[in-house]
Amino acid sequence: MRLSRVLLLILALLLVTVSAVADQVAIGVLSFDQPLGNEFDITNYTGAGAQPLFGFPVLTGLTLTGTLNLMGACSPDCSVPIVLAPNAQYNGTQFDTSLVFTSATFTGTLGPTSGVSVSGYANPVFLSDTFSVVLTDPSGSLIGGVDSAVIYANTVSAPVPEPGSFLLLVSALPVGVFRLRRLVNARSSNT
Repeated sequence: MRLSRVLLLILALLLVTVSAVADQVAIGVLSFDQPLGNEFDITNYTGAGAQPLFGFPVLTGLTLTGTLNLMGACSPDCSVPIVLAPNAQYNGTQFDTSLVFTSATFTGTLGPTSGVSVSGYANPVFLSDTFSVVLTDPSGSLIGGVDSAVIYANTVSAPVPEPGSFLLLVSALPVGVFRLRRLVNARSSNT
């Protein structure tokens, strides 16, 4: 009875597929340029804009779709919807230079997320379909010249379904164990 429970547990574990976060890859930059007119910029360094030598290794073009939320000078905040194509830059609205921003958050989705070519990886990778980056300054404001934060995408392992032949083999194990036990019991009773 105990052996059958163990076999059922093993079978259940083999049938479960899980996606686990494995690594992060840089895909772009959110920056604030106070000297150039108090503006927030977002640059997508994927596809033709990939720069593996500078830490932006995603060779497949990804589209970033999200919202830039600004806190501080806006009352209570500003939300700017953004769709950014591969190898493109969003040159933000210039705000009055007297305004003080305390933070900026760019959150959204990206695509495609499967079969993404990344420099340094032997095989295409799968990416999580969401991203988020927060730009803040320890002093509580972004005034200080130029601040920036890297936008990362998380790689995930692809869910791999178990092949039918492996499932057949695993389901046949209890029958084999039963026959082996029966054979051993028959031999021990004959001696």
